[in-house]
Amino acid sequence: MRNTIYFSLLLAYALFSCTSDQSSSEVQSTLDEWFPKQYKVVEGTEMNATDSLVLVPIQSVADPKIQFTIDYQPKKEKGGLVKDSIQSAFEAAKVNAQPARGLLEALQKNGFKNVAVGTNLAQNAVEIQLYEEPYNSIFSSRMKQIQKVSAAWAAQRNMVPCRLTLLVMDPKAWGKRFQEVLDARFINRANDWVYQNTIANANADLADPGSSEFLPGSLSLSGGREMEIRKKVHAEVVDFLRTSKKLDFHVELIAMVNTEWDLRNMETIRYYFPYCQQSETTKANGSCMGNFDGRVACVYEFKTGKTQVDF
Repeated sequence: MRNTIYFSLLLAYALFSCTSDQSSSEVQSTLDEWFPKQYKVVEGTEMNATDSLVLVPIQSVADPKIQFTIDYQPKKEKGGLVKDSIQSAFEAAKVNAQPARGLLEALQKNGFKNVAVGTNLAQNAVEIQLYEEPYNSIFSSRMKQIQKVSAAWAAQRNMVPCRLTLLVMDPKAWGKRFQEVLDARFINRANDWVYQNTIANANADLADPGSSEFLPGSLSLSGGREMEIRKKVHAEVVDFLRTSKKLDFHVELIAMVNTEWDLRNMETIRYYFPYCQQSETTKANGSCMGNFDGRVACVYEFKTGKTQVDF
């Protein structure tokens, strides 16, 4: 069984690699034909790819930081590429890249490394991807610094309102998908790769005088990352109840579970899991149906991965 799963994963990876490599080669050939020495496929980045669509990152040869993404459809002639659409995508990327680069440079001057910035001027929206872990007491002050630098940048451009989305990303993902200047098409849009690699996110209107406090206060763990931790803690709570109470309990994983991330030190998250004694009804419903015997409180430490469980 394990060998079958491994072979399936290996086959899927091989098909994905072949699709990506083929699309890169064919897109580059088309670019060379239509726009000699103007554009090139970005090398060394992961691509979104399915059987019917591959998102291929492109950069300007003259200015490599100007990047955009085109849709390549393997089953269509020339991948369904349209010359005018490629040129229009470049022009839009150029418009959005200039202000993004200005904010990127300002953040870098203030000591932020491994950061990517994107702007969508049509939506008055800014996205900052910061590739570092937030689990320390100084991260709140770093967020305030990001807000201060970004607000000054927005004020210079008279962007009112100016919606900032801060994504705190897994440091190991740095450079794998995006370069320093983000493609505007990915700003405020669902993207599976971004979701899988986001640790936490925060939002604020940079034109709001109170955003320096609101941005850190709005920080929350991403759904995927939080659920990964929750399942681990939940398993320990179930074991704790079984050991201490000597009875079989059902512990809720989703319903009525409260979470509190301590945003003062960023180092712990507290969970409150409701539970009830296991019964045939509970087993049939997979839930306590609101009839709880109590709640278990526990604290998870990000750095150590340890959980403290108590009533």
